[in-house]
Amino acid sequence: MGAVYLIRHGQASFGKADYDKLSEIGVEQSQVLGRSLRARLPMMADLAFESGKSKTSLVFTSGGPITAICQHLLQIPDVHVFALNRTLANAAITKIIYGEQGLHLSTVNEHAHFEGVHRELLTYR
Repeated sequence: MGAVYLIRHGQASFGKADYDKLSEIGVEQSQVLGRSLRARLPMMADLAFESGKSKTSLVFTSGGPITAICQHLLQIPDVHVFALNRTLANAAITKIIYGEQGLHLSTVNEHAHFEGVHRELLTYR
């Protein structure tokens, strides 16, 4: 069985001329997330472009694609999907496991790395 970790990027520069550049908080969120990933996935350095059966992959993306994937896997009606999207934290992790039985959502919006001393970094937009 393999796993795909969908990782939402850190906070963007909402309202700024270059929205696609991470805000100062977004940069800090990314650093905390990176340390968390290295601690939880020690094999991360070996993942570069290696994917397939029984492999682990990291996909860095935004809230929209994560919402769409969750909607598909959980069969969430369109009328309810925006409620899910609003709850996705910046720099959070969603895990999908896959194997012979198909794709299955394991965790959604995991952001424990922002609890405790990093609580002030928890943002949703």
